[in-house]
Amino acid sequence: MPPPRRRPAPDPFAFPYRVDRAVDSLVVADHPALHRPALEVGARDDPRLDRLIDRMIAICAAAPGVGLAAPQVGVGLRVAIVWPPGADDLRDPTAPVVRPDPIELVDPVLVEVGEEVVWDAEACLSLPCVRGLHVRRPERVVVRAADRHGRMHEFAASGFIAEIFSHELDHLDGHLYPERAGELVYDPDFRPHAGEA
Repeated sequence: MPPPRRRPAPDPFAFPYRVDRAVDSLVVADHPALHRPALEVGARDDPRLDRLIDRMIAICAAAPGVGLAAPQVGVGLRVAIVWPPGADDLRDPTAPVVRPDPIELVDPVLVEVGEEVVWDAEACLSLPCVRGLHVRRPERVVVRAADRHGRMHEFAASGFIAEIFSHELDHLDGHLYPERAGELVYDPDFRPHAGEA
């Protein structure tokens, strides 16, 4: 009798969905990856990490979104993208005329948290048809993270950009914004990836 076959260890970078169907690659609220703390990446300069980040940027652009965490595409690693809006996005009146490059966050750590304030509304690409009202988030954050090449960066953000950082880091800890919302509004026609979040 031949010995039993061993299954190869699962690849933590495996992207379970087709990248050419970007918005369809997003997982929604009941997916287990959204409710578990993500694992640290550890190693840098890995081509799999490059592919994951490139795919996340493509999905964020296609959605369009202002941020995306790896658990939102079914990958349980501490990787996120924060992509501040440009001047054409009415949610941030202080946005620059040209949209800046996406910020890559690999194994991010919240270094400093400012006073908590209540934001009017928040949405998430993984929660279609729902908006959160009166969402509690810090007004200011400082985040330390590596980029895909292992270079460490520290980001200080306030206002809407701090809200994005906080939202994405919550995803990496297995939390969704309804946990911070005072009220949830169901809107069957609302899709964050239809241009509103």
